[in-house]
Amino acid sequence: MARWARIAGIIALLVTFITGCSILGSNGVEPAKGNQSQENPPFTLLLNREITTVDSHYDPQIVQGDLYHHISVYAANGRQVALDVAKQAVLFSAYWCPHCQRTLVLLDEHQLSMKTLPVIVSTGFAPGTSLQTAKRLTAEEKRGLHLSGMTVYYLLGSGFRQFVSEGFPTLAYESKGRVNLLVGEHTLQVWQHVFSNNY
Repeated sequence: MARWARIAGIIALLVTFITGCSILGSNGVEPAKGNQSQENPPFTLLLNREITTVDSHYDPQIVQGDLYHHISVYAANGRQVALDVAKQAVLFSAYWCPHCQRTLVLLDEHQLSMKTLPVIVSTGFAPGTSLQTAKRLTAEEKRGLHLSGMTVYYLLGSGFRQFVSEGFPTLAYESKGRVNLLVGEHTLQVWQHVFSNNY
């Protein structure tokens, strides 16, 4: 039994790294090697990079504890805000992650087919990044991807690692009173399932 659990764990880990961006580096310049730079790379359209088979399984991980009930982020006006997944789904996204870019485009293009959308927490910035720089990079991403209608908050510093331990994008949401995480790039049907059956 332990052997099968170990095999299942390895498969889950591989799927995450195949369908999402690693967080070994703080800004993902070279996720496999970790970020050797302390600077944010410029925004680049990466929709055609790291193309993988998109995960078509609704396979959330259940999270214990209350970590996702108090996510301290910044609004664009600089005000600190506490997000709670009991009230709204939260999608942790990094502007340098091709899987995040494709996920944001997919959600934006199909937002009318979903009951609700997550708030976006733009994160994964280099240590010491100012809110001004985070806003500029995220605005460049929104323009480059032609995104509209999404609420964006900012999580600066390395604190994002406690919320995004396995990779980007990470969706945190509550279903049936439990916090769930969905990690990596998923099909439209999976996202529709999440946003049509919760909140």
